[in-house]
Amino acid sequence: MFFSLRQCLNQSIRVLLVCMAIVSCFSAAMSQAQSTAADLQGTVRDPKGAVVAGATVTVLKSGTNASRDTTTNDDGFYKILSLPPGDYQITVKAPNYKTAVIQTINLSVGQTANQDIPLEIGDVMATVNCHAVRQDGCDDRVMPNDDVMVREFLGP
Repeated sequence: MFFSLRQCLNQSIRVLLVCMAIVSCFSAAMSQAQSTAADLQGTVRDPKGAVVAGATVTVLKSGTNASRDTTTNDDGFYKILSLPPGDYQITVKAPNYKTAVIQTINLSVGQTANQDIPLEIGDVMATVNCHAVRQDGCDDRVMPNDDVMVREFLGP
């Protein structure tokens, strides 16, 4: 029984495709089995739904107090990779917003958890004026949100 060249070629291609499929499935299974961590990601938004860029997102692992932090990008997105499984507290801080705290989120092996975080507008702080004029004629003012001291010359 003789096969034509075309039949041999078709049979070889079939065997090759089956082998590639088996190797692909085996590789995917092995990579899943080797994952021992979780990822956490999400978007930080203000009360109107606008994204908050530059917010600091900190995760604190319960029991060990190990922490990791990142900063949201221009789209308000954050991602923290390769976190050991367990319970975490998430804290988000941004200028002009109240600090947001999510007390407990549980991460499991191989999980990519999506946790969007809403921020509330912070209380408006008034400028504190020191009215005691110094001998050099300057009035010192503390600007609470900017950590800047403003000096204004009041004249002679």
